[in-house]
Amino acid sequence: MKLFLFSLKNAIRSWWRTLILGLFIFFIGLMVTFMGSFSLTIRNQMEDAIINGLSGHIQIRSASAEDDDFAEHMKSRWKGASFLDADLQKRIQAVLKTHSGSLAAGACVRHGALFISDTDKAPCLIIGLDPRSTYYQNAFVLTQGRMLDAEQTHEIVITENLAENLKVKTGSVLGVLSQTSDQYPVDLAVTVVGIVKYRMLSLFGFSGVYTDIDTARELIGFYNNEVSDIIIYLHDKNMTEGMYNTLLEEFGDAGITTESIDLQPVSGQKIKLSTYKSMGNFFISTIGAMIAVFYLLIILLLLIVSILIFNLVYMMGIERYKEIGTLRALGFSKFTAMRIFMTEIFCVTGFFGGLGILLGTALNLYFSIQGMPSPAPAMDFIMGKRLVFQIDYSQIVLTMGLLFGFSFIASCIPAYKACSLRPVETLKET
Repeated sequence: MKLFLFSLKNAIRSWWRTLILGLFIFFIGLMVTFMGSFSLTIRNQMEDAIINGLSGHIQIRSASAEDDDFAEHMKSRWKGASFLDADLQKRIQAVLKTHSGSLAAGACVRHGALFISDTDKAPCLIIGLDPRSTYYQNAFVLTQGRMLDAEQTHEIVITENLAENLKVKTGSVLGVLSQTSDQYPVDLAVTVVGIVKYRMLSLFGFSGVYTDIDTARELIGFYNNEVSDIIIYLHDKNMTEGMYNTLLEEFGDAGITTESIDLQPVSGQKIKLSTYKSMGNFFISTIGAMIAVFYLLIILLLLIVSILIFNLVYMMGIERYKEIGTLRALGFSKFTAMRIFMTEIFCVTGFFGGLGILLGTALNLYFSIQGMPSPAPAMDFIMGKRLVFQIDYSQIVLTMGLLFGFSFIASCIPAYKACSLRPVETLKET
């Protein structure tokens, strides 16, 4: 306690140095706390957009499917027309039924098609889903019209950028040119019932067209209830890896060969299991790189503050030259004298860093309730019109540990040098 009070007195005596140091630490605490929640929210939104709009948590496809990442097919089509036949679907569903309380599964048909309006045409990936499913709706914001009607067919929901390219609006009728898995052309008319804007995925220019699964089957020629893949949704994405490994084992036990299990398939078909992390790796990695740039700026700021702390502690050592010599002459070891300096630094770090973390947490709480409006149209692609923050309170402890850690590293060497004076050297100076 005496050491704390003595260090506090020294900090107050050099109040202007303490204030400068404290403001930098306060700003770092605020930035790291705010960026922690911001980056967590952005990363989770990207993962949620992939899960809800494209892959689910786990995706089951034919092993002949050549696609390994959605980024390969952003503009038009998936390679080939690989599919799961009706018999294999039943066997897969039999395995999934044992986990009915833990997951929900839905069939999906994906294929490339050319959409033609009165003024233009554009290739796009068509995604056929059970219209009773609502998961896909969480991947975007509806800007015009409505979502798919479970009782209707030949309806589509398109993205804003595709609507702008084709110059259409809700109620417009588009021609769709496709080909079946047997290479026969298909020409179909569909009605635009909704226009949406993707959360996060719009940043990459991704355009998906959603329709009911029967219309998608008609476009690709799946006349025997074939599907491109089966999508699995879990209650929590943290369950993904565990369920993925469980299904690999259970499919193998059921005689269904996967890419990861070397067993002979009963039906003669193999399946491929993928998680949202592998199928959305390009999108997730790109967002991760953008977040890394923000953290790089914070690291640079930490380096600047470290240099400042080094200089401040060094100057404090010069100013307290006589004081250090007196302490050493009274029998204080250099490590005891060093503790006085370090305690002073830690007091400043704890007080101002705590204030920065407190303000950052308050901002995060506010934005978690009210949402953070986009500061510029360019940021709409990353955070949407309004970003509702997600908070991980464990980051508060990590941030405080970071502040104390870099403060210790930055001040340790100059404090050690300042306290290494021999009393006789001080007496000579005086």
